[in-house]
Amino acid sequence: MKVDNAPSTHLLLGGKTPAEFAPALQDKRVKRRLVHDVKMEQCPAGLDVAGAFKLFYDDMKKPIEERYIHRLVTVPDGGTMIITCLAALMGLLDDTGVTSFETDTTFKRIAGEMNEWEVVIFFKALQRAVTIARGYINGASAKFYERLFDEFQAVKLEITGKPIAFKRFVEGGNLIAMNSDMEAAQVLGGARSLFKSNNPEYSNLSNDTPAEEVAPEMIKLCTTHGKRAVLDFKSLVSEDDYARLMDFVYLDSAEKLEEFSRFVQRLGVKKIQDWWNHKEMSPWILPCLIQSQSPMSAEDWDNTPSITNTGEAQHHWTNVQLGTKQSLVEAMENARKLDERVAREIAISLQSGILINSQNESYDRRARNTTRQSTTAQKSRESHDAADERAEVEHEIQALQAEKQDATAKLKELRTRKSALSKKSKRSQTRSVVVSASSSGRVKTRTIGIYSLLRLVL
Repeated sequence: MKVDNAPSTHLLLGGKTPAEFAPALQDKRVKRRLVHDVKMEQCPAGLDVAGAFKLFYDDMKKPIEERYIHRLVTVPDGGTMIITCLAALMGLLDDTGVTSFETDTTFKRIAGEMNEWEVVIFFKALQRAVTIARGYINGASAKFYERLFDEFQAVKLEITGKPIAFKRFVEGGNLIAMNSDMEAAQVLGGARSLFKSNNPEYSNLSNDTPAEEVAPEMIKLCTTHGKRAVLDFKSLVSEDDYARLMDFVYLDSAEKLEEFSRFVQRLGVKKIQDWWNHKEMSPWILPCLIQSQSPMSAEDWDNTPSITNTGEAQHHWTNVQLGTKQSLVEAMENARKLDERVAREIAISLQSGILINSQNESYDRRARNTTRQSTTAQKSRESHDAADERAEVEHEIQALQAEKQDATAKLKELRTRKSALSKKSKRSQTRSVVVSASSSGRVKTRTIGIYSLLRLVL
C-alpha cells in the first residue's frame, strides 16, 4: 500500500494506481515478486548477513573517516554482530556536555533473526537526541554483550583516537553513567567490558572486581522499567499500598528500604514477595535503580537521567523515518542515509547556530513532561469520576430492581390473602334451613344462599 500510494508512483504512472496501469498489479504476490527481483538486482549478494558482508567488505576499502560499517563479527555460538557509525556522530561522545549515553535493543525495524541495537546521547549543545552508533545483533547473552561493547569501544578508539572514558574509572573522564533497561545480560556484559579501561590507582577498584559490583558504579537503570512489574499488582492490594509499591524507587535511606521490606512481607502476597525477593537478592539491581543505594554521588546521580526516554524516543523516530520489517541490508543502507543526514544537520547547526528545535532544552522537555503527566492525571480523575458515577447508577438500578422484586412478591401475597378472604366471606353469608324431618327423626338440611332465603321468606 505504501508503494501504491507513494507520490513517486503516481508521478511515474501518470496519476494512475499500479492496478489501473496494469491489471496484473492487483495481485499482491506479483508486486512482492517484482519488488524482490529489483532488490536482488541491486544486492546480488543477498539481503541478509551475506549481503551485509558485501557492504562491509566494500566499506573497508574506504578511508576510516568515510566508513560506515566498521565491524562484522561472528562468535563461536553462532552469534553475529555488525557495528555501524559515522565518525562525526561518534565523536559527539567526547563532548564535555555529554555525561551519559543509553543503549537498548529494538525489534521492529528488521525482519528475521537480527535486531537493532542503538547507542543514543542527548547532545546539549544542539538540544537534540542523536543515535551515535548502531549494532545489528542476534545474540542476547552476557558474554555476547561483553564482546559487543568491546567492539564498540574499539571502533570508538579507531575513528576518534579517544577511548570511552568514565570519570569513575579514569582521570579526566567525561562520562558518569550508562542508562539501560533491566536486561541483565546487557548490564553485566556492558559493565564487564567498560570496566576494562579502569585505572585501579585512580579508582581504587581492583581490576578483578566482579561485574555485579562494577555495574552500580556507572550504570543507572530506568525507573520506568523498574516500576513496570508493579503494574501487575494493582488488583492485589489497596490503592494506598499500590501507591507505596510504585514509589519504591524513591526510598531515600537504608532504614526506609528495610521498612519497605517489612511492608512487603506484611502484605502476604506471594507474587509481590517473589518480586521483591528478586530485587533484594541481586547485588546490582537496587544500587543501579535507587539513588540512596548507589555508590554514585548524589550530584552525579541528579545530573544524569534516571529514565531511558531519549533512547525510546529515538527508536520511534527511526521507525517513523525508515519504516519497519525490512531486510537486514535495507535496514543498514537506510540507516546509513539517515545518519548521514543527521550528521549534515548537526554540522549546519554548529556552523550557523540555528537549532532544529529551539524548545528542546531540559526545562522545555521537563515542562512538556509535566503537562503530559498533568493531562494524564486529569484524564485519570475524570475516568475515576465516570467510573464512580457508573457504579452509583448501577447501584440505583440494582436497588430499584430489588424494590420491584419485593413489590411483586408483596402484590402476590396480597392477592392470595384477598382471594382467601373472599372465600371466607362467601361461607359466612349462608344459612341452614329445615326443610323436612325423616321418620327416624333425622333432619336433613340444605344450604342456600342468603338471596335464596330471602326469596323463600318473601
